[in-house]
Amino acid sequence: MAYWHNEPTNVQPTGSGRPLTGLVITWETVSVQNNNYYYPFIEWQIYLNGTRIHTSSSQDLRSFTYTGTLTASTNYTITVDMYCNKRDIYGEAYPYYQTFTATATFRTIEYPQSFSLTAPASGATGVARKPTLSWGASSYAQGYRVYINGALEATVATNSYTLTRNLDWSTAYTWYVQAYRNDNSGTYTAAARSFTVMAEPKPPTKPVIVAPANDSVDIPRSQQLQWKD
Repeated sequence: MAYWHNEPTNVQPTGSGRPLTGLVITWETVSVQNNNYYYPFIEWQIYLNGTRIHTSSSQDLRSFTYTGTLTASTNYTITVDMYCNKRDIYGEAYPYYQTFTATATFRTIEYPQSFSLTAPASGATGVARKPTLSWGASSYAQGYRVYINGALEATVATNSYTLTRNLDWSTAYTWYVQAYRNDNSGTYTAAARSFTVMAEPKPPTKPVIVAPANDSVDIPRSQQLQWKD
């Protein structure tokens, strides 16, 4: 006599870039023939990276929504176990159970990775009033927010920014950059640096004429003009 039983298959989700919340696990079943045993259903057991997250005695269950929060940039394995009794063709129960298993793997969204500010150098002095600030690339970042003295100065998509306003003479500033994703699902902020703007240039001193003397007369045509600061 032929017996048929279901086994789980096609577990979802798979792939990469999965969100950190609202994980919906789904699966299907396939009917398998066995001539020696049949397997009365007991329960579904759902695992996430080896930890059981759900158990159900509903044989028709084909999905489960996980309410926890996942970790970014992490690989996950879903395991769907169909836990059954095992009986032979004579109806005799075996002293152990049978588990039919299907799995799927996925990876969560990638947060912006670490990066550092590059210029001006930390503690730099004599910096221009409209300096160009630059930094290294952050993997998986989709943009950068530039802060000066804790206030947002600009939002850019590149790895540098030139100020459009004049900073104050002889003044120290602290700056940092925050890498972000467009969905604001994660950020990374580089360690801050400081710099000091150059001093205001002094106006030139008034020169003093040395020769020829004031109101001189009968000056040679080849007279050399002389002055001092």
